[in-house]
Amino acid sequence: MIKKITFIFTMACLVLSFGNAFAQQAPVVYLDKSGIRTPDVDDTFTLPIKAQDYAGLYTYELLINFDADYLMATDIIGNEGGIEPVKEIDNENGTIRYYYCINDKPLSGNTLASITFKVIEIGIPEVSISRSSVFLSKPGKDDKTGDYEMEVTLNSTGQYASETEFEVGIVKVPKFVYPRTVFPYTLTVSFEEPSDGADIYYTMSTSGKPDKKYDHDYPFELSNTTTIYAFAEKNGIRSKTVQQQFTRNMSGVSGGGGGGGGGTFIPPPVVEQPQQPEVKKYVDIENHWSKDYFEKLAEKGIINGYEDGTIRPDRQITRAEAAKIIALAANLSPLDEVNLEFADLGEIADWAQGYVKAVFKEGIITGYEDNTFRPNQNITRSELVVIASRAFSLSQGNADEITFADKSDIPDWSLQGVAAAVAQGIMSGYDDNTFKPYNHITRAEVSKIIYNCMEL
Repeated sequence: MIKKITFIFTMACLVLSFGNAFAQQAPVVYLDKSGIRTPDVDDTFTLPIKAQDYAGLYTYELLINFDADYLMATDIIGNEGGIEPVKEIDNENGTIRYYYCINDKPLSGNTLASITFKVIEIGIPEVSISRSSVFLSKPGKDDKTGDYEMEVTLNSTGQYASETEFEVGIVKVPKFVYPRTVFPYTLTVSFEEPSDGADIYYTMSTSGKPDKKYDHDYPFELSNTTTIYAFAEKNGIRSKTVQQQFTRNMSGVSGGGGGGGGGTFIPPPVVEQPQQPEVKKYVDIENHWSKDYFEKLAEKGIINGYEDGTIRPDRQITRAEAAKIIALAANLSPLDEVNLEFADLGEIADWAQGYVKAVFKEGIITGYEDNTFRPNQNITRSELVVIASRAFSLSQGNADEITFADKSDIPDWSLQGVAAAVAQGIMSGYDDNTFKPYNHITRAEVSKIIYNCMEL
């Protein structure tokens, strides 16, 4: 029956038009995925099937295969012809048969046909043109016995690929479940179970690369200040990586008796007004590479030490502390009139609020997508570079000039800032030629970056 339909369809096309003999150059038929921009589940999108050097192509029978686990074909449409096409869509087996006569019509954008798909599941589906597809040209005027089968190129890779895959469906980021981010003893943390069935991977390592699969039956307990990084993954598609710091703070906890262990809480830096700073010699930086940077910034009242005469150069720095240092270095006074509407506003200490308001008003530091500021979260190297470039109006660098071995790990939003900072000598990488963008930056590293920015 199919052969009979094919024969009738072909002969009808022949009656409509006769023309020149088929082109000598074999057409290249391919799938053009360039316009696909990660459709979500239940979205529809169009995948064009195109021909390069298609002169002489008259009639074709396209046989398409697609992953029915992820996609549902809703329609396939060709260029206008004189005969109604033969169209067979089988969503159960993921196949399409489309028989069509071009009938000497010019192709719009070289498009033979366009398939409309609906996304039914998150994943990376493959769509391919079967090599059993048939492409025909018209016979010459003196040879009207039938069509000529054309030789057609079907590539599997490259720009004109007849087999292609792409991402469909958007995986939502994991959502932390926790009663608070600051705790005195221990804190139980878990993740909401994703509605899309994705798996969650997390880490508490400073590398910031989640590698442990989360078990929803076993929340984890924290007993020390910890930053957790996590992403969700389903069928090879990952969400963005999110992070949350949880801070152990024993201040205000009375009593306590004995007992053991637990991490030692380091109090926040003493808050001093920048006017007439007292120049001190800090006992723990005498032989540290950052000694000159700290002393020069201390003279200006930008970085202060602790009550015990130390400056703790290798201690990590929080977002609230970074806000104060940046504000002072950029000659911004603490503000009262700016209204902050962060969901965690109550976690911003009194000594930091005015400085946070100042840098927020100037657009130097902003909050997160969940409307939090996370003042007690340790700031990363890539984050500090970006806010420093904003505060000191650094010209944007050329990301192509970055040569770090872990360049692919640097977030896109910080690439230009990192390039500018490195090019202008404001900061550098590590001895192993890495940048480590997710490493929490230390007070020593901050002192060097801020001092170099001020000297530009």
